[in-house]
Amino acid sequence: MVLQKIVLKDGVFESIDSEEKITNFSNKRINVGNWCFKVEDDGSVVFKKNYWSFFRLFSVVYSLDRNGLEKLVIKRNGETIKTIKKRNVLPQGQKLENGIFYIETAGNYLIDILFKNTHLIDFKRKNYLTEIVYKDPNSKYIIRTSRRRIGYCRTILETDGKKYIVRKSKKEDAVEEEVSIVNATWVILEIDREEYDENLGKQISKHTRELITLKDPLSIKKFNDGQFN
Repeated sequence: MVLQKIVLKDGVFESIDSEEKITNFSNKRINVGNWCFKVEDDGSVVFKKNYWSFFRLFSVVYSLDRNGLEKLVIKRNGETIKTIKKRNVLPQGQKLENGIFYIETAGNYLIDILFKNTHLIDFKRKNYLTEIVYKDPNSKYIIRTSRRRIGYCRTILETDGKKYIVRKSKKEDAVEEEVSIVNATWVILEIDREEYDENLGKQISKHTRELITLKDPLSIKKFNDGQFN
């Protein structure tokens, strides 16, 4: 397992921590092993790793543009064959300037790249958030509650919008609701659940607390007045 950490500050690379040898470092280009990390002229960030397999050239390409659109794809001879990740990691109107990239590599295919928006790290910690998802919160959600000894699940949804129940079903000690949210600027979806882990051979507990919004969370008044602090 190879781990790397790259710090972006004011639109350029500030530092890198890597278990591999750094062969080139500047504020716009870093070379480490088979990786090339670049800040493009338009301010977007592109990470690329090339490798050969069965006489074909493969590439792992990660990109994050100035508007916060993140992509992670696998290419073969320059053509995309698999999209691993595609999402927005910045709120509407915010440009890419500062953040931390965490890169975890185990072989050529097993790669994960995580971007953290540094100005929200304290906010996430203070509000016990596991993730901030930048998409329209006005959507449909499934709310499940089960008090079974095995397969326990509890879902809590909080929002500044209106909630309408689309359907509701009950089976034994499990209740499931489909709700529609309208006129919302944010939704917090919190889930406690147990899942069977095949590798461990037992039930494990998982907890997620996601904020779903298109806005910069620090600009939302109900967060700022301490409702969730």
